[in-house]
Amino acid sequence: MRPTFHMLTTQLSKTWKLSCSDPSQANLPLQPPLLYDSEMRLQSDQVYIAHATQKISIQADEVQGIFICCCETGIYEQNSIAPGTIVIQSAVSVATVMNQVQAIFVMYQQWVDTLRQIVSDGNRSLQELLDVSSPVLGHLLTVSDENIHILASSNEGQRVSDDHSILGVFSDDNTLDGLKMAIRRVSGNRYAFDPQHARHIGSSSELHYIHITDGQIHLGILSMQPVGQPLQEHDVQLLELLSDYVKTMLLRPSQTGGKFFGNVLQSLLDGLPVPEEHLERLTDALDTQPGDQFRCIVIQLPQQSLTNLSRYIRNRFQMEIPASIAIVHDQQIVGLINDTRFARKDRDFYDWVHRWLLNMDCLAGASDSFAELVKVNDYYTEAKAVIHFVNPELSRVRTFADCWQEYVLHHCVGELPPSLLFPPGLVRLLDYDEQSAVDYVETLRIWLEEGRNDSRTASRLFISRNSFLSRKERLVSLLGSDLSDVDERFRVELCLRLLK
Repeated sequence: MRPTFHMLTTQLSKTWKLSCSDPSQANLPLQPPLLYDSEMRLQSDQVYIAHATQKISIQADEVQGIFICCCETGIYEQNSIAPGTIVIQSAVSVATVMNQVQAIFVMYQQWVDTLRQIVSDGNRSLQELLDVSSPVLGHLLTVSDENIHILASSNEGQRVSDDHSILGVFSDDNTLDGLKMAIRRVSGNRYAFDPQHARHIGSSSELHYIHITDGQIHLGILSMQPVGQPLQEHDVQLLELLSDYVKTMLLRPSQTGGKFFGNVLQSLLDGLPVPEEHLERLTDALDTQPGDQFRCIVIQLPQQSLTNLSRYIRNRFQMEIPASIAIVHDQQIVGLINDTRFARKDRDFYDWVHRWLLNMDCLAGASDSFAELVKVNDYYTEAKAVIHFVNPELSRVRTFADCWQEYVLHHCVGELPPSLLFPPGLVRLLDYDEQSAVDYVETLRIWLEEGRNDSRTASRLFISRNSFLSRKERLVSLLGSDLSDVDERFRVELCLRLLK
């Protein structure tokens, strides 16, 4: 990709103070820079770098190129700069400017090359596409689906939390109506920011967005929100270029798409036998390498939202990590991801799921990692059970490993009240505690935590060892046991956890 005059000046202004005058062909792609020589035949799309002391001779009938002149501050005045000239107001060498301009050309070309690579690789995500683009454009980029749910958002090369993105602009009907009044149609379904009208409706319209369509099908919206400086024409040009790659990603068929893979996962979730060759096809579609692990995720949605959000969540799985599959099963969204591939991208699992469930009234449970797809049914049961132990005030998702103890304690009680599981000695101790100045239950808990070590227990209780031995004698008397028996000790420890 070759940058335009505005792209070049934007990047150079990050390093030096500039004075410049736009050429008539400001949007023309430029050729890589050359050191100016008076013998050169000038071309309008060529970048020439010269020192201010060089005499630049241009005949009236000649086509002038883009000149970058290095000079001391004050040599040039703004109104004396010829169109297409960039004056670097600093004592900087021609060689330094040449290196910087070449680096800018390389940066843009590398960006396009990376976009092509991401699109051609079936296991790269939409988020990666925006992460490599936001530093080049220098603004906040967001892609949302046809229902205005955000699929990816990036600024300065990093994911942006959904609550800091431009979602609010599209979800507010009044603001959206105002935004529509402040835009003009450029071509097809693409829209550009019109500053002449926007000043009347506030800062919410300070963005550029492109409707991405495939024929009559609306795929989503790519938006750019300014960060630090207003949007310029070259920003729009870059966004137009990026939109083609975003469209390709949105149209790219999922490697696990189609009824075949959905039916395979459905059979696995139902515990039905699945032919070995079908499992191999699903394993390949999940881009599985030797040693990779999987993870099952169950998302519970409000009943009235199941139909509206199920498509979005299935798309979100595919956008976030292409090595995944999600289906509607038993009135829930069930996803299967290649957990190892996900981890390779240095992504935090909790943050990933919690972030995009935060704006929806739904909870999620995730299984532990596993290696064999034939065991999906067991891990699906694990993930589904976890949802009952999710506290939405802390997080919208939990894994089975996080709530193993809660799960075991809940199921060991069953329909009985916990007190019916207590051994008689513990019941006597609880009753005695109600009238005693000493907390014997807490003493028992610490004693067990310290492996029934008298000295360490006394230290934690801030009493002497002899005082503890006297207290322990009373404690053992009430329990009717010194808890030397492993099974008896396990029962008491379990009941103490139930007391919590």
